[in-house]
Amino acid sequence: MGGQNKLLLPFMGQPMIAQVTETVLEAEYDPVIVVTGFAGEEIRNALAGLSVGFAHNKAWSDGMAGSIRTGLEAVRASADGMLIVLADMPLLSATTLRRLKRQFVQSKGAKMVFPVYGTQQGNPVLMPAKFFPEIASLNGDRGCKVLLTRYGDETVAVPVETEDVIWDIDNETDYSKLISADKGDPLASS
Repeated sequence: MGGQNKLLLPFMGQPMIAQVTETVLEAEYDPVIVVTGFAGEEIRNALAGLSVGFAHNKAWSDGMAGSIRTGLEAVRASADGMLIVLADMPLLSATTLRRLKRQFVQSKGAKMVFPVYGTQQGNPVLMPAKFFPEIASLNGDRGCKVLLTRYGDETVAVPVETEDVIWDIDNETDYSKLISADKGDPLASS
């Protein structure tokens, strides 16, 4: 991203991280824990006034698994499950997040739930508490896909009609497309 923190870049009149966090809050997940790492204080400031908790991943440079473990430790004692939301997915909708939650409840909190757009597995993933010990053992720059593969019979794929679940911001080109979409241009060329 050319040295910029993508989570602090503007989208829809606010930092991207605020857009994503507000979507999770709108979908009525509770508690919402934001895992900080690089630029943690700036992220906290960008979310001032929102009803969220924070957990700081001191080893943020070691990869995504450390952030997932940090979030897990913040919710582990009281949670039936954990929704792992990537903060660089500003097009996620509360409707999609509610659909994942409904499916999780229908499975009595026993199945891993994830969205699918067409044939592509998307994010976020809703993980049942029974998988918390294995989540805690993850390392490196990978998320929970290894568990989805290992326990395929304990998953539920939720079809969605929009690409919000597969679209994230990884580079300046992605961000330019995002800004174009905010101005009314479709992302169809992505």
